[in-house]
Amino acid sequence: MAGDRPSDLVDRAYRVGNAATAETAPAANRRALIRALGIIQIVLGTLCSAGFMMMFGLGSSDASVPAPVLLIYGIPAANLLLTGIASVKLATWARWTTLISAIIWLALIGFVLARSVWLGFRGMTYEMWLTSGVLLAGAALAIALIVAYTRPSVRATFERRQLS
Repeated sequence: MAGDRPSDLVDRAYRVGNAATAETAPAANRRALIRALGIIQIVLGTLCSAGFMMMFGLGSSDASVPAPVLLIYGIPAANLLLTGIASVKLATWARWTTLISAIIWLALIGFVLARSVWLGFRGMTYEMWLTSGVLLAGAALAIALIVAYTRPSVRATFERRQLS
């Protein structure tokens, strides 16, 4: 425009560019997605705790829990229930704990599957096929959680929850 200094024109040009970026546009509300994934975690945590109770034996007089049972059922049950309930409630810490848990579970599942492939599946029984399927489903869930919880819209939903 007439009489404008060159720096005013540059400033005006950058302001228009900033206004048109996605950073200023409101992010979509992803509460439904977060709650759906939280409910899936709660259901799987309940299944793990049922498996833990079956393996431990509710009516058993022996109070000691074997370490493999605790590792296979107890820790995942507690983790899935905790992160699932926190996600449903949109707790401020739920996003980070779910992400960290999903990355750890993906690494552990990858290690177990790689070890199984390395040692070979000679004469693979029905139980080994079932175990492999469960591990692959667990890896798929971990990947889905990582992808969903790293999205900017999910992050914005948790941040909006923190502010309110």
